[in-house]
Amino acid sequence: MQPQKRKTGNDRALSGTAAAEAPLSEGESSSLADLVLASRFFKESWYLRSYPEVGTSGFDPLEHFLRRGASGDFDPGPLFSSKKYMEAHPELRETGENPLLHYLRFGIPRDRLADPDAFDSDLSARQRARDAGGMFMRRFGFVSDEAGKAGLVDAVNYLTEIEPVLLVGTESPDVSIVMQAGGRMEELLSLLDSLAWHETRWRCEIVVTDTALLPQERAVLLTRIPWIRTVCGSAVNDDLRGEYIVLLGGTTRVVTRWLDELIGSFSLFPAAGIVGPRILRNDLSLQQAGGIVLSGGAVRRYGFGKAPDHPRFSYARQTDFVSAASLAIRRNLWSRLGGFDTAVPVSHRAADLAFRARKAGFEVWYQPVSQVIACDEETFGEQATGKDEETERADIAAFHDRWRSVLRRHGDPATSAIEKANRYSGKPLVVFDRTTPAPDRDAGSHLAASLIHAYMQLGRRVVFTPPPNYKSRDYYTRDLQRLGVECLHKPHFGSVAEIAEYVKNVDHVLVFRVNVLGPLYDDIRAAWPDARIIYNTVDLHHLREARQAEIAQDEALSRKAAETEEKELSLIRKADCTVVLSETERELLLRSVPEAADSLVVFPYIFEMPERKNPPPLMSARRDIVFLGGYMHMPNIDAAHFLKEKIWPRLRPHLPADARLLLVGADAGPEIYALSGDGVEVTGFVADLEPVFDSARVFVAPLRFGAGIKGKVIHALAHGVPSVVSPIAAEGMGLVDERDLLVAEGEGAFCEAVLRLYGDEVLWEELHGNGLSFVERNYSWENGLDRCRTLLEVADRTAMRRKAAGSSVKVGKSAAMD
Repeated sequence: MQPQKRKTGNDRALSGTAAAEAPLSEGESSSLADLVLASRFFKESWYLRSYPEVGTSGFDPLEHFLRRGASGDFDPGPLFSSKKYMEAHPELRETGENPLLHYLRFGIPRDRLADPDAFDSDLSARQRARDAGGMFMRRFGFVSDEAGKAGLVDAVNYLTEIEPVLLVGTESPDVSIVMQAGGRMEELLSLLDSLAWHETRWRCEIVVTDTALLPQERAVLLTRIPWIRTVCGSAVNDDLRGEYIVLLGGTTRVVTRWLDELIGSFSLFPAAGIVGPRILRNDLSLQQAGGIVLSGGAVRRYGFGKAPDHPRFSYARQTDFVSAASLAIRRNLWSRLGGFDTAVPVSHRAADLAFRARKAGFEVWYQPVSQVIACDEETFGEQATGKDEETERADIAAFHDRWRSVLRRHGDPATSAIEKANRYSGKPLVVFDRTTPAPDRDAGSHLAASLIHAYMQLGRRVVFTPPPNYKSRDYYTRDLQRLGVECLHKPHFGSVAEIAEYVKNVDHVLVFRVNVLGPLYDDIRAAWPDARIIYNTVDLHHLREARQAEIAQDEALSRKAAETEEKELSLIRKADCTVVLSETERELLLRSVPEAADSLVVFPYIFEMPERKNPPPLMSARRDIVFLGGYMHMPNIDAAHFLKEKIWPRLRPHLPADARLLLVGADAGPEIYALSGDGVEVTGFVADLEPVFDSARVFVAPLRFGAGIKGKVIHALAHGVPSVVSPIAAEGMGLVDERDLLVAEGEGAFCEAVLRLYGDEVLWEELHGNGLSFVERNYSWENGLDRCRTLLEVADRTAMRRKAAGSSVKVGKSAAMD
């Protein structure tokens, strides 16, 4: 059941005009004002600028908002939209309640976004968690050093009555969440409140140990909460049922996504034995981004007091240890190690546990996408207390003696904290692309993301940055950081020189696209003179432009294609390795740059076969014709028009009445949506393509110009959809007409091929199986890893050959690059 609303002045609805105009009592006005001012949403200067009539109304800006805000016409500040909130909660128009007050009383405590469609950044999530903690403490009078009994009873009653959002189940839980009852009970109850509203896909048991440390009446109070298990002694080594054990300090509050990201990291990093989150202080500065152990045995919190969203603290990586204030460990490893070694000083127990886990063959990972707020500087179960210098030196010396052979490998204490934090990472590989890859939106992003992931798997420290704007990209930046990719972006990094100051000893730089490498080439050579540059063309831009110019009979576009060709050929001559996507493109280039023969590598694609949620439907259950593409790409825009205007009118009379032409893909603007109608549906971006492909009897790709490998064709074949494509769409992939798919050119031939495949079950089944086999045979992950190694080897050989010949590439812009 949901928490019951308290019948207090703060809960009274402000409904209708009469209520909005009615004078507020002094106590009511003060309570509402305190609640709003304690939040971060009301900005008086912004309010006066946005609503100038307030200045002449005779009302204080805050009082005006409290009186008039229920209408939804007034926003308290730039971080909260009253209109959007009321659209999500239309019942507020009936009750007349101020939308911000409703959000503060119900939304934040239940960890809800004010705008459900907004991107939930790590910053907004932790602000919400901190706000919810403060509201919980104020609600029950826990703002003083020692709470009264009445407040504790009220808080326990509240926790007893609610039905947690957290999946709680003591039988066969996935995760055992364990906290100790030492310390202030008020903070322990606040932690339980944050767990109660924490959404996760994992079934949990919540165990509070060492309740004997509490006064008896408080320990009895805890036993009333039905969804936790209390233990008088320590149960950390006994009777825990989850596959994973998660330890939480009693003064923490968990942040949105904390548990899913923490436990999910064990799947991302199969060798991980321990994973820890990003830990924040109550002022939301960084408490710890993993721990560092110096060669002398001293322990340090990496990033303490720094800005938590700085890129160097925002990517997953192996670390010396993680804080016991919040860590997850495999239960079998915990049992094998016997938990914490109580013979080790408290200050070093988490580090000792990590070192023993690593000795047992496991890795220790820091995962910043998982976050907790720790109100105190505490380890699991024991408050951090000051020690005299002699005791601290003795603790450090004892730890050093225990792990002397390991610490010897920790190197010079004078090395930078950044180098120490990355001691388990491989050699840096710096990757440049025009924007953070969005692999579910376009084929170029899929290619870039695949290479990034492959080099991560090969043990490189991958550093990604998106010039020229150097902007992060919400979900997609977070996706890379979750996997361990270091994403450098503004406001922290905005040039190659700034990146080079941060990332040292770079052997290889991977750059995608001519319009990215062209302006940066000299800067890269100057920043890392010995680094080998690998240039991935993505496709030959000049070839695509020339084909488009030929179809459009556009002289200006033809001149642009010639300029692009000059730039591409110049870069190919200077790069240490150039990646092209097909043999067709390689053969074309060799006519113009034969001297690059040894540095040109064909690397078409990497594709992991999709894991199906359901068995694929039979041909007879499918009706639709499907085209997939990103509509910021001119070849796809042209193909969509060609399908709607030339192909579909000839197909439709011969198809079932319920058959549709689906134009699927991201970035569809008004021009594409205008093609809807007469059996044509524009879906826009679709996150899960399986249902779309399952509806498709035939996939079509009538591209009339373009270059490179067509990812859309690979995706269709990998989903088992027989396809009809143009020669441009099939170019350079090794596809065989009539075996893997059908290839047709021109309106008439293309329509005939589609109708033939649509109605021939024998042919359909044959192409269905052969298409799947083609993708598995040519684009497997294993083949991709081998090709990634080849790129590095080719780049190294080219650089060595140039050095031996005394012909190293000089830095200096040519006219072709301007």
